Amino acid sequence: MALQALGVLIEQRLISEVAQYSGRVELNVIPPLCPLRISAFDFAHAGELMRRARSAAGDWLDSGGLSQPHQERFLSTHSHLVPGVPGLRPGAPPVPA
Repeated sequence: MALQALGVLIEQRLISEVAQYSGRVELNVIPPLCPLRISAFDFAHAGELMRRARSAAGDWLDSGGLSQPHQERFLSTHSHLVPGVPGLRPGAPPVPA
């Protein structure tokens, strides 16, 4: 629980600083890998998380993500709801049984 609380504090600080400095410097924010079905602290899955992150970042960049305003919003808490499937967004891979 302490790691989760620390993560939330860091997330809020990062959002605040991205919003504060984006008008002063050239600042590009790539959204974090999301949704995560496994803990980012589970290093047994580091390779999988890195592959997914690289692919997601490439797709986001290719779709013109850097030209979108208010990049701090990419770091905000959000949901990935699909009717009938808790916690998933449309097009997300299925959760293993």
